[in-house]
Amino acid sequence: MDVKNNLLFTFLAANLALNNQQSGYARGILLQKNSSPEYFDMPVWDFEMGSAALNHLDGDAVVYLERFSRRFKGKFYLKEGLQKISWYYYLKDDEQKAEEYRREVIERGNTVTEADKLALKDAKSGRWPNKLLLKTRLLNDGGYHQDALQ
Repeated sequence: MDVKNNLLFTFLAANLALNNQQSGYARGILLQKNSSPEYFDMPVWDFEMGSAALNHLDGDAVVYLERFSRRFKGKFYLKEGLQKISWYYYLKDDEQKAEEYRREVIERGNTVTEADKLALKDAKSGRWPNKLLLKTRLLNDGGYHQDALQ
């Protein structure tokens, strides 16, 4: 399977890896994909790369996720992406930015997907999760189980 030059395979492999707690593997797939100008540049690459990076608590996660939220013209996964940005800023103790993106979760996108429904529910609750538990959750979601355990 050519995950470098066949972008459908790239998407499928990276998405499956993310859903199977293999964020490091997903990131590797996304980094090796053919990014030459002949290939269609899609905002979904930023969403997936940002998700993989956030699952490792990497600082570059917000770069990808914010670019996704600016460039994506659709409605699906937008609330989830904005929620991830709010979590990033929340974990960095930037309460103002975290709240700003939480408000965007309420205002933008739709709730067709379960992830978007959950993001909206969380945003409307007005409650933030325990920071240690959120970090642990993200690390676990990424497959970084030893780091999550610590």
